[in-house]
Amino acid sequence: MVEVLRLHGDVGVEKAWQRAVELAPDDPVIAEHLGDAYLKAGQPQKALQMYRRSLKLDPNRTGLREKIHHLEKR
Repeated sequence: MVEVLRLHGDVGVEKAWQRAVELAPDDPVIAEHLGDAYLKAGQPQKALQMYRRSLKLDPNRTGLREKIHHLEKR
């Protein structure tokens, strides 16, 4: 995964995390990282959707609450 991210830049990062979510849809860490990639790509609504998904999968991910709160204030 890391090699794919290095080779393809930001667009590759987003696509790699999308593929990872397809392969492991119940992994909250992967969902959060895809949210981070969306945010970096200027897609805050998609980021918010993935952060909420991650939090639903693991309600103990307290850092996500801050990310969600920040995006909801926009």
